[in-house]
Amino acid sequence: MDASGSQREEPLGGKDALATGGAHQPGRLRCRWAKRGQIIKEASGEVYRTTVDYTYFSEPISCEATNALGSTNISRNVDVYFGPRMTTEPQSLLVDLGSDAVFSCAWTGNPSLTIVWMKRGSGVVLSNEKTLTLKTVRQEDAGKYVCRAVVPRVGAGEREVTLTVNGPPIISSTQTQHALHGEKGQIKCFIRSTPPPDRIPSSALMPMESTAPISKFSL
Repeated sequence: MDASGSQREEPLGGKDALATGGAHQPGRLRCRWAKRGQIIKEASGEVYRTTVDYTYFSEPISCEATNALGSTNISRNVDVYFGPRMTTEPQSLLVDLGSDAVFSCAWTGNPSLTIVWMKRGSGVVLSNEKTLTLKTVRQEDAGKYVCRAVVPRVGAGEREVTLTVNGPPIISSTQTQHALHGEKGQIKCFIRSTPPPDRIPSSALMPMESTAPISKFSL
């Protein structure tokens, strides 16, 4: 891009030259360059060369040219292509059974990016927006969710969050359990609960293993 108004597409990390344009007689011409209002000390001539990064897409470069008759100042953006950069980090959630769960994440990128929300392990797209809303959550909704952003032909990025669902304990056990006559028997049940159960209403149930949110008990 030159400061007279023409635009240039520049990949991230490429060299870009910004130049003043037009006649500048009479007298000696002096040039000053600035980015985000801060003078670029290493730039002093009519051309400014630098290695661009994503900030050049959102922070204009300005050039002020001065001669004996006065000064002129213009600002321009550089159309930098860059992969997704996260601007709002999504947070894991702990919600009660039957409540809504709302995740949010925001990215920036150039060219325009696409956002995809999915549950980890599933190929089903749940949302293409910054926000993912899960209505009236069930126990099976608990798990890991991924917010993925894609800038075509440039790059992709993703963040993972966890949904934990509070609810009453779920107990599972084999319908028929076997034992030998006269031998010590064992009856197993599995308790899945978030938060963990605060009491087991039978003194005969002894914990075999305890790895929340699933606990294993025997009789």
